[in-house]
Amino acid sequence: MSKFDNAKCPKCDKVANNRTEVETLFGIRNNSGYEMVQSWCKECRG
Repeated sequence: MSKFDNAKCPKCDKVANNRTEVETLFGIRNNSGYEMVQSWCKECRG
């Protein structure tokens, strides 16, 4: 399992099951060359 599998928003419980869904629903940020999944989905961060 990678860090891009089963990402879940703690506010609305939306789930992304693969990297493509993570990029679409959550977004990925780069922190000093290390990719991290945004904690909250884009709608909840909105």
